Amino acid sequence: MNGHNLTSSSKAVERHRVVSLLTLLDLPYSILAGVVLLTIITVSALGAPWIAHHNPTEQHPQERLQPPSGAHWFGTDRFGRDTFSRILYGARISLAIGSLGLVLVVSIGLAVGLLAGYAGSWVDAVAMRLVDALFAFPAVVPALVIVGLFGPGLINALLALVSVWWVSIARVVRGIVLQIKQEPYVEAAQALGASPLRIVWRHILPGVLGPMLPLASFELGNLILSISSLSFLGLGIQPPSPEWGAMLADGRSHFAEAPYLVVFPGLMLFLTILALNLIGEGLRDILDPTSTYIVK
Repeated sequence: MNGHNLTSSSKAVERHRVVSLLTLLDLPYSILAGVVLLTIITVSALGAPWIAHHNPTEQHPQERLQPPSGAHWFGTDRFGRDTFSRILYGARISLAIGSLGLVLVVSIGLAVGLLAGYAGSWVDAVAMRLVDALFAFPAVVPALVIVGLFGPGLINALLALVSVWWVSIARVVRGIVLQIKQEPYVEAAQALGASPLRIVWRHILPGVLGPMLPLASFELGNLILSISSLSFLGLGIQPPSPEWGAMLADGRSHFAEAPYLVVFPGLMLFLTILALNLIGEGLRDILDPTSTYIVK
């Protein structure tokens, strides 16, 4: 009897695993491709100390501008530093700073959007006028002004981007909140005397988080690209720290004789943003009620 039950349990577990695998494989191809690509990049970045065979900041002038070889897979830069090692360590910086920036941007945007959408009245008017004022310029332009005032550097570049990047999140969240406020279950909670904080936390916030996932994926790619842009202009991460934008700026003067100095960092930046956009597209297909994709 016990053996029969054990066999039945094992078969049930095996069927559950097969169903889970089939469900995973049934996801949109875009999200599967994006997850695989981003996983490879992230694992490579985390494993940089073990994968890279050279110190990313150590200079060897006698080995400057060497082409890709067995000793230096992606060649060396004008200071003789190993490009492959710098790209892997640069991935750690780009992903870490981009993720931190995303957490800050989403936190501020959620707070402002929830407050403006639920409170309404003059709170909504003031918040949206501020959002409209910041939307009048491309996000990088105010960031350039802030970095220009306070000086270049990683912290200043991150704070400059965060200070203007939250507006798109806030506007989207506000729109979703205005829709959810009209739902019967929210009106019922208000009629029962639930506090505004409880209504927002228990009934409105869960409805906001779903649509936010695709947007967060897109915004992470945009943040990484903007951080690299500031570094390319010399306003972001400063040498000798490895960062893709700074590597592009350093390699452009040697493009004719060493094009790999531009190709490899640019390729990594492209693949990272591509992976995040594919994930965002896949999440949007799953969560969009007008999509033809059906969650099984």
